[in-house]
Amino acid sequence: MKRHTFLLGVPAAFLFSRARLWQPLWSRLEASTLDVGALDELAAAVARDSRLHDRLGSHAVRGLATEHLRLATELLHASPPPALRPRLAAIASEAAVEAGLVCCDQRWFSDSRSYYRLASELAKEAGDPLLGAFALGSLSSNMLTEVGDRTGAVFLLGRARTLAARGGSPIEGAHIAAAEAEAQARLGNADAALRALDQVDEAVDRSEGGKDLPWLYWFDPGMRAGWKGQSYLRLGRLGDAEALLASALLSWDPSFVRDRAITLVDLASVRLRQKEIDECCRLAGEALEVSVATASPRLVQRVRDLRGEIPAGSGSSGVKALDEQLATAVWV
Repeated sequence: MKRHTFLLGVPAAFLFSRARLWQPLWSRLEASTLDVGALDELAAAVARDSRLHDRLGSHAVRGLATEHLRLATELLHASPPPALRPRLAAIASEAAVEAGLVCCDQRWFSDSRSYYRLASELAKEAGDPLLGAFALGSLSSNMLTEVGDRTGAVFLLGRARTLAARGGSPIEGAHIAAAEAEAQARLGNADAALRALDQVDEAVDRSEGGKDLPWLYWFDPGMRAGWKGQSYLRLGRLGDAEALLASALLSWDPSFVRDRAITLVDLASVRLRQKEIDECCRLAGEALEVSVATASPRLVQRVRDLRGEIPAGSGSSGVKALDEQLATAVWV
């Protein structure tokens, strides 16, 4: 691949205009002095700040995420030693996925798609099919979240599945299967969704735990339970969804605010369908509190969408309390 191919078609200047001007400790790096130790430092920073997202939310880490990507792509442009290019491209790809997730959570959906596409191109330059599969899987989730493009998401997941098979990682296969289950459930294809859920368990059983991909650290038992619970919810299997979502909540430390908020909204949706309106509103209110504290427009909108599903005339104390909370979420 030619040296600057990975940025073709991506409005990089516009994307980086979103970033705050952070000055990380490792900003002293220059391509001419780049070595394995410096790459280790950059990779550690990308991984560390991705984990901050779990606890602080996307608003707090967006400047770091885009700064990591800016630095990595500038180093690629500046002709680093050829032996280091693949790893540098892989680090940049991981940073681009994180930037895409940050933008998706902030509801900057067009930016998010551009970052995920950039991550896919960088993974090609790195020669890493598993990282490419991860980027395409993330892009498919963006398409589902923004415009509900279920068919397009399934198509991307087919490409991701092919890449994951080339890489030979069961845990990446499990990640793609979980994403496919969500897309198929949204399409109403129950049989396809259930097959994909079975494939999640089968792939996890074949994985080797600590030897799995470091950038899939978050795809732990709690996350898998939550993701499967979402699919069962969309398939109308409320008992299965409730059990899985409750299991996910119990598995996480309270500091994992992002994942807990997502799961609380899903569990509130289960309660709504079970006609437990006040409990639905209580859980939604708990999710909303976390979503506002972490400045997550995407999650606040999910609570608003859930409130819109509550039947008109439901004037219980729980509904009134949720409406009062929503009225104060004026920053979105």
